[in-house]
This record gives sequence, C-alpha cells and structure tokens, in this order.
Amino acid sequence: MLIKRADIKDLSVLIKIEESCFTPLERFSRDIYLEYILSPYSEVFLECEENKVIGSLVLLKFEDCLYIASIAVLPEFRMKGYGKKLIQFCEEGSKKLGLSRVELHVKISNKIAILFYEKMGYKRVCVEENYYINEDAYRYVKFLR
Repeated sequence: MLIKRADIKDLSVLIKIEESCFTPLERFSRDIYLEYILSPYSEVFLECEENKVIGSLVLLKFEDCLYIASIAVLPEFRMKGYGKKLIQFCEEGSKKLGLSRVELHVKISNKIAILFYEKMGYKRVCVEENYYINEDAYRYVKFLR
C-alpha cells in the first residue's frame, strides 16, 4: 500500500473516486479538486494498492489543526483497513507538522463512518445544523498531544 500526493494529472481518477463513493450532491467537482491541489493550504493524496488507486484524502491545514475535508475508499476495498491507513497517515502528518489535533465532519446519518471515527479515537464535539444540504453534521476531533 502506498499513499502519494495527487497532482493535476490525477484529476480524472479523483473524479472517478468521487463518483464511486459519493452522491451527486456530496461530490467535489473538478474545479474544487484543482483548487485543493494548487493551494498551499491543502493537500490531496491518493491511496494505491498494486498500482491501482483505491482511495483519496483531502486535508486542509489550519493554524493548529489538520482538517479532513474528504476521505474516500472505493466500495470494493472498504472494511479492509484502507480507511484506517488514511487516518493514520493524516495523524502522523499532523504530528510531524506540530499540530495538536485533527478535525472532521460527518453526516449524522452516516452510522458506519461514525463508528469508524469513534473506533479511531475521535470524539464528537457538537452538532452543526444544515452543514450538508438538508442534513446536520457531527464535528469530531482527535487531540494528538
């Protein structure tokens, strides 16, 4: 398994992951990915297994926090530890940067993701109303030091 930084040439594979993992209203567009790839305040990564891209991770850097804007693993590779590897990669990167925490939002209806984040040590901080289109979100945080 390899996690590598995405660049402009990876836009088409990122869009394919979005289409496989998210509904049309949840997906990042090509323009959003382009902005994230080019911005000095965000990083986009691809998770690969045997030369096949199986997942993606979008991170936003704030003063003392790394924010997971998106994490996705192709459906046929879920429940096999790949999401855990992406989270661990994010947390290790945060520590190397000297950041104190990782944060994310998750739809309140996404019970599988909620269980996953809680198992990974993330704590629910609050509910944010209408964070998603027609749905509230839980904000989760994990303190690293």
